[in-house]
Amino acid sequence: MSQQEVHIGKLKRIERKIGINHDGTVRIQSIEDWCEEYCKENNISHVKSFCDSWMDSLLFVFGEKFIIVNDEIYEVIEDKSFEECEILEANENEDGTIDFCLSFHNGGCGFIEALEEAIQNMKK
Repeated sequence: MSQQEVHIGKLKRIERKIGINHDGTVRIQSIEDWCEEYCKENNISHVKSFCDSWMDSLLFVFGEKFIIVNDEIYEVIEDKSFEECEILEANENEDGTIDFCLSFHNGGCGFIEALEEAIQNMKK
């Protein structure tokens, strides 16, 4: 049965490794490489029967702990859920974390979809 969900919490943008290519250009660690590294550090093996990539494995195993939007990885570091009330807001703090406030009907979208929309609205 679907119901109204309200979440207030905080996201942290994941800093990926930065390297220098042979031609001197800056290279940022790919999302797939970061996901593989995180999964291996947490003893999560790549499950081919369910997942086609390390990113899929990460999102399958860790569910609502990580979100990937606009080529950025975010970790949910705080999440309080409340009953009843549609709000999709996100605000970036000076320390780089993101506070969010979500209120949505979970029959129309899920927690991750609501977070994606809040982050996309924040960047406008």
